[in-house]
Amino acid sequence: AVANEKATLVRATALDWAIVLNADDSRVIAMRHERPAHVVTFGTTEAADVQILKVSLRCERTATGMHPVGLEVRAAILHQVHTVYFPGVFGRSLAFAFAAAAAAGLAFDLTAEEIVAAAVQYEPLPGRVRLIPGIKGTTLFDDSYNASPVAVLAALRDLASVPADPAIQRKIACLGEMRELGEQSALLHERIAQEAVRLGIDHLFVAGAQADAYARGAKLAGLPASRFHACADTAELGLAVQEVLRPGDLVLAKASEGPLRTPPPGVRFERVIKELMADPAHAPDLLCRPDPTWLA
Repeated sequence: AVANEKATLVRATALDWAIVLNADDSRVIAMRHERPAHVVTFGTTEAADVQILKVSLRCERTATGMHPVGLEVRAAILHQVHTVYFPGVFGRSLAFAFAAAAAAGLAFDLTAEEIVAAAVQYEPLPGRVRLIPGIKGTTLFDDSYNASPVAVLAALRDLASVPADPAIQRKIACLGEMRELGEQSALLHERIAQEAVRLGIDHLFVAGAQADAYARGAKLAGLPASRFHACADTAELGLAVQEVLRPGDLVLAKASEGPLRTPPPGVRFERVIKELMADPAHAPDLLCRPDPTWLA
């Protein structure tokens, strides 16, 4: 039903327009038959006009271990291979956003060189796969803008992929509830916690309406009780993280938003990031929803 609804956009496209499609999704690429317009594709498959070849975090070694500083995306744009570096961000999701944008560029007859030149001007968005220096020489993975099961799993995998020094660094995930999941909500939160444990996350901090579901999942996956922390709200969570934080740790924050006065109240994990930032004075420039009524 969702795929059919999205296909209405393709059906409504004028014949002299171009359609940009994800070649990795069979339901999406099938839409090329809905309209005899020009089609440009992106994805990891070799047949894509913009093929993602490799996505990796660029890390730097410091006295407190390996710390990510940005994302490198290697892609073939009409078979021309280019590597684009995006400083201050992480995440495969950004690589796909770049590939989709590059495909749109091709639709407007831009060259690969012009596309790459435009891509390097990208500026990170608040609360979206952003790397922020944290207190005690830590690195914060700020993806606090919103959350869904797919997005949370992706962020956890990004955190797990960092080649950290296990002797001095730990990976910490701070998770709030994922909203609007219906009857499967509790089960999906349990599975997220289980996956976090399987990925080797060292500490799991949770808050929000589904904290109990996270606890069940973590316990089923074998996470020691001493490394699972359920908190009443984000204010308590931020302080609790500080109690266990060590120099070099890597900390992810991700949750759905939601108004504070609508039950269940939203957790707004940008407040966790503000609590853990090395320089909170930059919060208005770096965090999503910086209005005082949100961060209070």
